[in-house]
Amino acid sequence: MEKTYDLIIIGSGPAGLSAAIYAQRAGLDTLVLEKEYISGGQVVNTAEVDNYPGLPGMNGYELGMKFRSHADALEAKFQIAEVKDKTKGDYSDASWNAFQNALAAAKEVCDAENATVEEISAQISAISDAIKGLESADKAANEDLKKQLEEKTKQLEDKERELAAATENVTTLQDKIKDAQDQLAALEGTSAEEKTALEKQIEALQGKLNTARAEVLTLSGEKASLEEEKAALQAELKKVQDQAAKDSAEAEAAIKKAQEEARKAREEIEKLKDSLTLKNGDTVTAYSTV
Repeated sequence: MEKTYDLIIIGSGPAGLSAAIYAQRAGLDTLVLEKEYISGGQVVNTAEVDNYPGLPGMNGYELGMKFRSHADALEAKFQIAEVKDKTKGDYSDASWNAFQNALAAAKEVCDAENATVEEISAQISAISDAIKGLESADKAANEDLKKQLEEKTKQLEDKERELAAATENVTTLQDKIKDAQDQLAALEGTSAEEKTALEKQIEALQGKLNTARAEVLTLSGEKASLEEEKAALQAELKKVQDQAAKDSAEAEAAIKKAQEEARKAREEIEKLKDSLTLKNGDTVTAYSTV
């Protein structure tokens, strides 16, 4: 089920965690997206932080955990995810251009000295709508292929109707020729003029029959070409759909893997916490590779 947050913060380093703390204190429902399964950013890899006010000589890992604990206490939400930049190649031209136009319009309004809160809010809403309207390039290609396939199917159906009509015309002409030949055979002993007229009629019908047969051959060839084109479009559409399904499965697998790594990391953190011992009032940390 989708959930809407008041604020989403990318990154759970000191800056991201500070922002989460301020946001939660301000009453905003906040989500922090973190790429790694341990919060704190680069500071957790620092052996000693000696320039943080009030905490001289603080171990970086412990400092990062304090930041995270503070955000947790205020009930900020955390999720492991990697945020990628939106690039033109990932989206259809129309939806990308709409997104860029929304950004440009918002920048113009925000840069204006006399911009009102309502105007800025309207531009933010417009950007949000443009983001929702971004259509992936794969989806656009999929829809385009479906449209082409529909058009090709209609062309094929039209061609089949033309071929059926031409084939029926050949049958009709053959029947007419047979009737004329039967009439000619029955005219034995009649005038030469009547025979000549029927012979000319048969000749004319034979010419039409030859033309109709040629049309059937042409239409049959065009139908075969359309069937090949339709088959090619179906194969391309299946390829795009299979790739989309594969990408979706890989993304789902990556999410599950990240969640499992996060679970293990949390367990390791708890073990590290349990391994802390006090010596002469100082905190001694037993380190383990996560």
